Amino acid sequence: MARLCIPRFRLKSLLLGVALISPCLTYVGNYVYLSRRGMAEVQDYGEGFFFYVPLERCNDPASLALHNDRTRLYAPLNWLDRMCFGGAYPFRGITSLAPDAQAR
Repeated sequence: MARLCIPRFRLKSLLLGVALISPCLTYVGNYVYLSRRGMAEVQDYGEGFFFYVPLERCNDPASLALHNDRTRLYAPLNWLDRMCFGGAYPFRGITSLAPDAQAR
């Protein structure tokens, strides 16, 4: 009977690991996709910020609300991206530009 407990324990551990890792990978993957798409869209303008929503939808108030929600949701990953990989700041409004843009 002791042999039956070992595989059951391992299966539970594996399922628990998958259940914990899957949302984390989804969170990181979504951030990478949205931020890199936004950075590529504003690359032609030479700005130090990006939008989490497509530029053509930025005139829509609902899209800007979604961008603001994503800015708060992805703030920890954005900080890590800026510190370790040289990522850009998300656009936070006319009065809250990136610190390097305020110095100009």
